[in-house]
Amino acid sequence: MRLIVRRVKPSRRDAKKLTAFEKHMGWRHQIIATNIPAHHGLSGVPVPGQVWFLDAWTRLLLLHDESELATAEPETIRMKLYHLLTRLTTHARRRTLHLDGTWPWASAFATA
Repeated sequence: MRLIVRRVKPSRRDAKKLTAFEKHMGWRHQIIATNIPAHHGLSGVPVPGQVWFLDAWTRLLLLHDESELATAEPETIRMKLYHLLTRLTTHARRRTLHLDGTWPWASAFATA
């Protein structure tokens, strides 16, 4: 498993959620866990080790039938699908992820 960390400038929307370290440094860090190996290709050729490659494939493979998200920019996808309120519970050695049913993109996330 590889962890890809992306450093982004925080938006005004994120200002309330920043940690003291993020406020001091002026950056937010997003982490993506993947099992795609790191490959080095020619300049300008998309290779599976690049974060934007993962964002493009997420949209093409998982969100093609969601009209609003199929053409969305990567930041929009991250805000609507990756920043969600859930509850992870464990019962009888099984983990269950509970999504909020009133969340507008719950069905898109569950389908993806």
